[in-house]
Amino acid sequence: MPKIKVEVVLKRVRDLMARLGNKWLYGVLLALFAGLLFFPKYYDVLDTGFYMNQVPSPIMTPDKTIVQEFSVNGPLSRLDIRFGTYDNTPRGTLRLRIRKSTSIVFEKEIPGNRIRNNWMTSFPVSPRLPAGNYRLILQFLPADEKDKLSVWITHNDRYSRGRLFINQSLQSGDLAFRAYYRSRLLAGLRTFLQRFHVLPGYAIVLLLVLWFFFGILALYGVCKR
Repeated sequence: MPKIKVEVVLKRVRDLMARLGNKWLYGVLLALFAGLLFFPKYYDVLDTGFYMNQVPSPIMTPDKTIVQEFSVNGPLSRLDIRFGTYDNTPRGTLRLRIRKSTSIVFEKEIPGNRIRNNWMTSFPVSPRLPAGNYRLILQFLPADEKDKLSVWITHNDRYSRGRLFINQSLQSGDLAFRAYYRSRLLAGLRTFLQRFHVLPGYAIVLLLVLWFFFGILALYGVCKR
């Protein structure tokens, strides 16, 4: 395969940009503006960013129920949970339920072979559940005595919006999990930036106005030429 010299490639790029003039800049701005307009209107926002794992829970069995209280600020769309399989592939079934007050509002059974050791396992919630307070209930139905599964938890209470119970016994730590809710693009972006104190609200609005202005400028530049 013939070698391609970097100098030759750079020269061709410079020649192309010289022929295009400012069109390439207008094209880039227009593409970015169009990408914002056609970006999906809805997407999943990380509501619970807590996933620190420190110790495994006791081995999960049919008579051992793990319950984590949690809340979401929008329609619950997904849960991510970190499990430990002890370097084996579980052959049993994981039963996941979500309870609102005294009612089970979501229930699903997942084959154990879907779970990877020390990785986050995603559980889509469909139909989505309204914003509010819930209880996540986990049980494992092993295929035999050698089939092992546990969930990662913390030593201390790190999640301020809920408590962890094992067989109705209050624990000092919390589950290693993430909760997501469905949101509009701009609302989710505002929530993200404000959560991490990146920008105040007025600065976010100003950036959006500037983005719209540059999009119109790019469109004008392309049409003019």
